[in-house]
Amino acid sequence: MPPDIVQALALSRFLSANPFDKLSPLELTVCNLVIEGCWASEISQLLAVSAKKINTYRYRIFEKLGIDSDVELTH
Repeated sequence: MPPDIVQALALSRFLSANPFDKLSPLELTVCNLVIEGCWASEISQLLAVSAKKINTYRYRIFEKLGIDSDVELTH
């Protein structure tokens, strides 16, 4: 495969216009539930994981999207 095509394919995942493409499927699920107004404790019950783990996901989402809060995520 030509090097320019290999480079374009490798960079395509970082140049996406949609910032949500950076999130894993589970992070997207948490993200959607936060946007719907669910608390970490509610999400943890729905996904059968600890609330602490949900908060870890939230902060990873914030980091990946370059935001600082649930309010920014909702906007």
